[in-house]
Amino acid sequence: RDELEAAALYDLIENVVAPRYYDRDADGIPRHWIENMRHTLADLGPKVQATRMVRDYVGQLYTPTAASYRQMNSDYEGAKALAEWKAKVRAAWGQVRVEHVESTGVGDVVAVGNEMTVTARVELGRPGTLRRPGPAGVVAGVGDDDT
Repeated sequence: RDELEAAALYDLIENVVAPRYYDRDADGIPRHWIENMRHTLADLGPKVQATRMVRDYVGQLYTPTAASYRQMNSDYEGAKALAEWKAKVRAAWGQVRVEHVESTGVGDVVAVGNEMTVTARVELGRPGTLRRPGPAGVVAGVGDDDT
């Protein structure tokens, strides 16, 4: 697949992009290239504006981080609870074992954006220790004896 995509990209550059850039009119101006730039800016301009990026950073990163900081620092109870939880996880981590993993919904080649179902049998150190979603997605179908 990489070879196919690389070949398509080189073909596009060689047969579309470069000719438009190097094709100049009598005044030496690359009219086709300028027209491409105008269309690109019209289509993508609103998506790459600095104000939008700042708004995204504030909404998705800075505000949640500030809220987390306030929660942790109000009386340090949040920080203490987090430290205790991390200590419990570190102490029990050696007892956690992934016994079996199965995946369905994809073929031999996985592409970005494909959805798949992953089922895992995980042996915990003791019941009652698994309470949060997994790092790659939401844990679903956890039995009563494992929660």
